[in-house]
Amino acid sequence: MAKKSVYRDTEAFKCVFKSLNCALCSTPYSKTANEVNAPTQTWCSDIQAVCMECYEEQRAIAPAIRAHQCKDHNCFEYKRRPSYCLMELLSSGCFTLNQNLMGYVQTTQSITIPECPICNEEYSIENSQREPFILYCGHGICNGCFAKMSKPRTNSIFKYCLVCPQCKLNVSYAQESWENPLKTFLRELYEKSAQKDDEMKSICEDCRKEVPLLEMFQCMDCGDKMLCPRCSCKNHRLHQIIDLEVVEVKKLGKVARETIITQIGAYNVCFPELQSDLIKNLTECQKKILSRADQLGYLNGFAKAKEQQEACMAFGERFAKIYKKYLGELRSVNTGIEKLIDDINESPK
Repeated sequence: MAKKSVYRDTEAFKCVFKSLNCALCSTPYSKTANEVNAPTQTWCSDIQAVCMECYEEQRAIAPAIRAHQCKDHNCFEYKRRPSYCLMELLSSGCFTLNQNLMGYVQTTQSITIPECPICNEEYSIENSQREPFILYCGHGICNGCFAKMSKPRTNSIFKYCLVCPQCKLNVSYAQESWENPLKTFLRELYEKSAQKDDEMKSICEDCRKEVPLLEMFQCMDCGDKMLCPRCSCKNHRLHQIIDLEVVEVKKLGKVARETIITQIGAYNVCFPELQSDLIKNLTECQKKILSRADQLGYLNGFAKAKEQQEACMAFGERFAKIYKKYLGELRSVNTGIEKLIDDINESPK
């Protein structure tokens, strides 16, 4: 199996991935299939992704007036299918919503390229055989595995059929390769990476040679002039010189801090609010159950009192069950935080 490619780009922490937003309303996709903004595949020849809400809206109107227009006519005619490839990406821990919640940015975690579940080779848009082939069911394999596993059909349009290796849905396909949401994401990722590689070089303002940015220096006495190592020593050795690698290292720390504050800041707000609401509801629930129990002694008739007693006991059991589950999850969260603290303490500084 080939070595996994990972992408770790501090500038990407601020850059929104447009391919992870709905193509029609620009809403960021959800990580699960049961949300109105869940990524949902169209049934076009070249599969596209939209949010579930837009899918249903487009399905309800005539094809001629849809916002989505392409050469096909059945883009929204069949049962909607989630885009599992996009949900898998969003659930990987590599992405988080930006501060204004308008799009996904890279977290401090490196992006690992997804793999074909058949050959375990990572997808690539630089190798036609390794390009992702997204099936109509929402799962995916690479082009090479599709070519090996699909069976020919005599139909002049839908020439291939394939049983999905994951969900076993048997569907016919018109071609062996096409556009799809994962290819769109990979293309955007590669473009951002290539752009960053170009940005990581600069021109020495003395000798005009191109030099990697982290090897350059900045002369504070000459208006922050950018210099290569040779020119900084030869022409500016008596000046105040700053190593740009030191500057970039400080930037890494600043970007990481800003990203982490965005990630954890919401919990500092929502947890106290949820805890306050929970305590309020627990207290109210306890009072209502006990009030029902107190009323038993004033009821007329044993049978009615017995019925109400059983109802009160059932309410008490439900309360205890809910509270027990909450305590278990709370302990689990506390254990996870303690483990995280230990890992931070043990990690190299």
